[in-house]
Parts: sequence; structure tokens; C-alpha cells
Amino acid sequence: MKMPDSFLEMVAFGVTTNRAKFLERRAKDHSVLALRAITVTAAIGLALLTASSSSAQSPPPNLPLLKRMALVGRQQIHNSHLSVPTVTLDNLANAEYVDIYGLAAYGINDWGVAVGENCYVTAACEQAVGGTGPFLFANGNYKVLTFPATVIGAYPSGINLLGQIVGVYFDTSFTIHGFVLDGSHFRSIDAPGTAPTGFLGTYTSGINTQGDLVGQYFDHNNNAHDFVIKDGVFQPFTLPIADSVYDSPNGINDRGDIVGYFQDKLGNTHGYLLSHGVAQVIDFPGSQFTQAWGINFEGDIVGSYSVPVTTNPYTNTYSYGFLLHRGAFSTVNPPGGSSAFSGADTIAFGINDFGEIVGVYQRATSGGSAQLTGFLRKW
Repeated sequence: MKMPDSFLEMVAFGVTTNRAKFLERRAKDHSVLALRAITVTAAIGLALLTASSSSAQSPPPNLPLLKRMALVGRQQIHNSHLSVPTVTLDNLANAEYVDIYGLAAYGINDWGVAVGENCYVTAACEQAVGGTGPFLFANGNYKVLTFPATVIGAYPSGINLLGQIVGVYFDTSFTIHGFVLDGSHFRSIDAPGTAPTGFLGTYTSGINTQGDLVGQYFDHNNNAHDFVIKDGVFQPFTLPIADSVYDSPNGINDRGDIVGYFQDKLGNTHGYLLSHGVAQVIDFPGSQFTQAWGINFEGDIVGSYSVPVTTNPYTNTYSYGFLLHRGAFSTVNPPGGSSAFSGADTIAFGINDFGEIVGVYQRATSGGSAQLTGFLRKW
């Protein structure tokens, strides 16, 4: 078994002493929903380490930290018969927000590595990595991703436990395609029957640990079609909601559950969860605009919702992020946001199995304006 390049690069960048301590703390206090996240993360690391020790491949960087995580995971597997008490994610008093200085952060895996878009002019980001564009973020550090010369614009939307990144890109003819970036290996994705012309191409938006993808493509008649790619096979699907006139699948977890949003015949937007062929509508209370963007193994869902306002001359709605945990909604909105122009525009895009959330919000600047900025909500 050869370790994927994406795993090696991610370990070199994102696996730190702080992350190892984080896993140990979560394992010892038995107080969060992270038991599976710890065991799966450690099991994958241990399997890859075992394979590397019996081959000619060089040991991965940060080998001692990986072994430490694997030991924690093995102990948790041994103790998995125990009843593990949990604390609801939306009631954690010590949750904190961290700015990620890019246009947005779209996904985060259980190693704590986030993927984002447009590392821009800040000392923390562009000057630190020597460039701009799609990037990885972990423990306050940034790394700009590298794409082939045929890619003139790439927009990542998710990252899995192996460090494989999914998203969309424009080629030199300004046609859009899906992609998977696995270390230095770049794979372009065009769904069968797609008509790649400008924006009417293939969109891949979510990836899980197994490498299953979810996305959408447009045919020669400009009709949109949803799909999953499982074991390399395209599988089209139709959202089983009769009132839907358009939908967008956005995320997929390791159970194969899919989240997204749809527009009904009255023009209202709703989130949805599609599990085992059954669709459930997601509406934030009091809102006529809800979008679901990410889901973890436990079924926690993140997204955004809008509410009407009458006091701002620049907009008639404010948007906020949300977390749907065990049937209860809570708002995700970083402190220090600005509503000076287009409202408190916050979107929660991704959530990992530890309940860490990434997204984008309007950060108030010293000049009284607002700047779109990625965020990480952690504890």
C-alpha cells in the first residue's frame, strides 16, 4: 500500500504537536462527539505507517506525532464499548473563532486542515506563502496550492481525511470542470453527457473519506443534473422533492448522506438532507432562504439562512451561518462582523467530525468598511 501524495503533503503541513494534544484531550475527557473521528483518523494513519515500514517508501514527515495519534486511536478503539457522554456542540462555552485570511474557507477535515480560496494581500497569508490563490490552512499557517498550467482559476470546495481536495476550475478556454487534487496529481472531471461551455460544465462540490464525490453537470440543453461518483462510477440522481424547480448538491459524508439546497415554485430556497433515497427539507425557523452546505459523519449540518431587515439602506436581508445539531438550530456568526453594507453575511460551509466549522463572514475593517474573510470556529 503506497501512501497517497496528498496524505504525505498534508501530514507535513498540518500534523503538529498541538493537533496531537487536541486528539489526546478529546480522547481523555470523553465529552464530545469525536470518538469515531479519533479512531478513524488514527486507524488511517496507522495503516499507512505500517505499509510504509514494509516498503521502500520513505517514512512520512512528523512520524512521531502520527504514532502518538495512532496510539490514542487504538486505545479509543479498545474502549469503544464504553458509554461516551457528549456535550451539544452549540452549548460549548469555550468555542472560539479564528480568522482565516482568504476570501473564504470551504472545508475542513479531521486533521484540522482547512481549504480555502484566494489567499490575498495580508502579512498572515500572501507574504507568508509568497503567492495568492487557493490555499490550505492549519494551526495559523498557510500553504498555496499548485495547479497545472492549463488551470487559469481553481475554486476548492472540500477536503477529505486523506488530504484529497475537490472543487471546480476554469481551463484556458474559460470552460468549467470539476477536479480532484491528490497531492501533485490533478484529475479533471467531466460528467458523461455534459456540455462543457463556459459556466455550463461539471461542478464537483463534496468529497468523503472513501473518495466519493457529489456534484452537478449541465447537458446540451442547459439542464442541470445531480450525480455522485462512487468507486469511479457516475451515478445520476434526482432530488425526490416534487416542489423543487432547481437544486444544488453541496456536501457528502462518510455515510453517503448528501446536503444541498433547492428552490421551490414560489421562489423560496430551502436546504435539504438526502439519506438513503429519502429527502428531508431543512428550514431555519423564520427564514424563507436556507442553504445547507456541509455535513459530518454524526449528521451535524452547517449552512446559511437569511432574515429580512428594514433598517439598512444597502440591503433588505441579513445572512447568517447555522449549525443543525440533533434537530436543534443555532446561529454561527463570528464576532466583529460588519453589517455596514450588505448585511452580516456569514456562511458556514464545512464541518468535520470534531464539530470544527469553517466558512466566510464580513469582517469589519478599521476604515469602517467590510472585507470578506474566512473563519474557523473551534474549541
